Amino acid sequence: MVRVLVNLKEEFLLSIEMEEYKNLFSDSIRNELKFFTEYRTAYQEIYTFRNILSVLQWDSEITLPEEGRAERGLQIGLLSGLIHSKYTGENFYKLAAKAREENEQKILPGQEQRKIEFERLFQDLNRSRLLSQELVEEFSITTSKAHSIWAKARKENRFEDFAPILSKIIELSKKQAECYGYQTEPYDALLENYEPGERAANLEKLFLI
Repeated sequence: MVRVLVNLKEEFLLSIEMEEYKNLFSDSIRNELKFFTEYRTAYQEIYTFRNILSVLQWDSEITLPEEGRAERGLQIGLLSGLIHSKYTGENFYKLAAKAREENEQKILPGQEQRKIEFERLFQDLNRSRLLSQELVEEFSITTSKAHSIWAKARKENRFEDFAPILSKIIELSKKQAECYGYQTEPYDALLENYEPGERAANLEKLFLI
């Protein structure tokens, strides 16, 4: 089950790591923006953990022997939960809020870019904080397990073997939707991670063409 969708969080994390964006911040600006510098240091740690998680996921899906996948799934789930806790915790949230306020008060080069960064950050943070660490861990463990089940089912042409774990993923996805909240369709809440403002009803029309 190869992950082909890139959600908004991943796009955001990639965008603020681009070299041309980093180059906006000279040493003098960093000295002026104390909280922003502390926030970016804390963020870099979270970003590094996410890179480690990506390597574990890649290795699990590409090179890891079947015998090691159960343990790897637990590792992925635990690390996903720890990253979520660190990212959505009060310490990082308050630090980011102080950095945003500092940026609004001090007119320095790159202020507009930093403003956009904070808008995207808090959009994602506020949504992420609606999910519990336990749900994040369980979803990560389940999807990790699903990959090996899917690979085996496809190889043996026994797609019915994939049905139970697929049902579990759907169940957990519905729990996520309930945490996010929605007006009409549960999938609307999940779509917000990929296409903000898009609705399931609109996508359904595309499949009817």
